[in-house]
Amino acid sequence: MGKVTDRSRAEFYDSMIEKRENEISELQRKISDCREYDKVCKQRQQALTSTSILLDDILSEGSISDANLRMLVNSVTVHQNEDKSLDVSFEMNGDFTNSTMIILEPMFDELF
Repeated sequence: MGKVTDRSRAEFYDSMIEKRENEISELQRKISDCREYDKVCKQRQQALTSTSILLDDILSEGSISDANLRMLVNSVTVHQNEDKSLDVSFEMNGDFTNSTMIILEPMFDELF
């Protein structure tokens, strides 16, 4: 309203309005990003539910059976390094997307 009656400061008001419109656009973009992130998180949560149920069943049994192990692990790779340490990696099945590598210190010198 002030812009209508104050022509001398019209440029100031225009820049202020433009700044606020840019802030609104940025906030709308952030809201959109948050909604997309929430959607992706919910999809990932649903995908992990079956794996979580399987792990709960295995833990409730107290020990892991061969069948359960085969459902969880696709392959196990063991590599002995020159310093006699071992690199053990597990390629997991299902919703496990990362491989796990365990590096054992050279404590088994007497075996090799």
